[in-house]
Amino acid sequence: MEIYRHKQVLEQSQALEKKLRERTKVTFLGILETEVMAHFIEKMEKEGQWDKIIDDLMKRRTDPYSVAKINE
Repeated sequence: MEIYRHKQVLEQSQALEKKLRERTKVTFLGILETEVMAHFIEKMEKEGQWDKIIDDLMKRRTDPYSVAKINE
């Protein structure tokens, strides 16, 4: 009975909708991040840039933050 009342209170205050909205957003962002990263890595490998980037990082010709920054 208490759970039902609690649910009613959440629904009336729109807190439940806010929680569901935030959970949906977090889930979508996680999926988006995974897909974007997979696409990026695949593109880098196909273009032969992956090894160059790793070599540049290992030899300290660049830093990971500079490489990761998207050209504006």
